[in-house]
Amino acid sequence: MTTTTRAVRPAAPARVAGRATVSGVPAVTAVVGSCRDQRPDRVERTVLGVATGHRDTSTVEEVLDDLIAAAGAAPGVVLCTHLVRFTDLRPEEIAAGAGPQVAVSLDMPGPATAAAAAAAAAFDGTVLQVLLLADDAVSVSTNDAPSAARLAVTEALTGTGGRAVLFPGSTRLTGRVTVAEVLDRTAIDTIRGVGGVTVTGADTIETRDFLRPVYAHGRLVLEVQEAAGGVLVGFEDPSPTACCAAHSPRGPAGPHLRRRVSD
Repeated sequence: MTTTTRAVRPAAPARVAGRATVSGVPAVTAVVGSCRDQRPDRVERTVLGVATGHRDTSTVEEVLDDLIAAAGAAPGVVLCTHLVRFTDLRPEEIAAGAGPQVAVSLDMPGPATAAAAAAAAAFDGTVLQVLLLADDAVSVSTNDAPSAARLAVTEALTGTGGRAVLFPGSTRLTGRVTVAEVLDRTAIDTIRGVGGVTVTGADTIETRDFLRPVYAHGRLVLEVQEAAGGVLVGFEDPSPTACCAAHSPRGPAGPHLRRRVSD
């Protein structure tokens, strides 16, 4: 597979990597009190994790409209789906009937808006809210969140997984765009060709109004493949079969075209 790599432009870090964990949630220093005890002006970032109970990504996306509407106006918002496997669940959760499902994370700067919190709470299950504070401390809303919600928050904080539905610049990805435009105008860090496809900045991507990059190693990666007419399309089909919709990658790795951009 042939690859092209361009200069990496520095950007403010979007994810917290390599941190210790407290109660299963990555922390910068330590958990400090409850979310409701924190002053809004101290909150630099909020991550909500939701166990949806749904088993496939397409079903989850159909019910995300309220959450997207509540959070989409804020700059820097990232909304991801996360695949939860049996091995991610506690034995007692499995015994109670929980199974593989798609969880959701909502990562937004500052404190969560009331609308976003309400939209997240509309899903069945407990919402895990994590606040990253100005002094590098972390505050959590509950120590008894479902494993699915914990996994979503953990992957969102570390950038080790998550399929991005909403991210900086995602609303610009309509119609046809070039690879260079995607890298320059959105939070996507890397575009990777699969199946031996070579990717260059001048290549055209037919977005089909549906591109779903994934987080891997702290970077947002979009996989593309060649389609009719020589254009590129996202590797994920906008209308997948039920089987494919139930499988969401934790994150691709391999040769790619990359450029780091600011939000």
